[in-house]
Amino acid sequence: MCLLAAVREWDANGIVCTAHSHARADHPLRQDGRLSSVHAIEYAAQAAALHASLTGATVKTGEARALRRAYIAALHAVELCPCSLDEVEMIRSPLDIRARLTATGVTAARYEFSVVCGAVRIARGTMTVAMPE
Repeated sequence: MCLLAAVREWDANGIVCTAHSHARADHPLRQDGRLSSVHAIEYAAQAAALHASLTGATVKTGEARALRRAYIAALHAVELCPCSLDEVEMIRSPLDIRARLTATGVTAARYEFSVVCGAVRIARGTMTVAMPE
């Protein structure tokens, strides 16, 4: 399931992506016809994973880069908007998804993230991504 539409910019420190999939009636995370703001975390996780893939942040083993499976190990200081991602005002604008790498190690990375739609901040917080050996 790929929810992101495009990468607007990226460097060693972070990534900025856009998405329009929140407007789709057949969105894979939709439940009872609604798309909760909590699903913005999945958008941020996909941006972080893409950043790790682009930069090799997932593992440093000498000269070689190896990609590994990763999962969200922890979320910290998450703030969510009480709105739904599929409200009329939201589906008119793309989502702006940002993930900034704040720490990296052999088996984990930490990202600060935000998801914004127009002038509304849908979600922000910090996620720890685990990449077991």
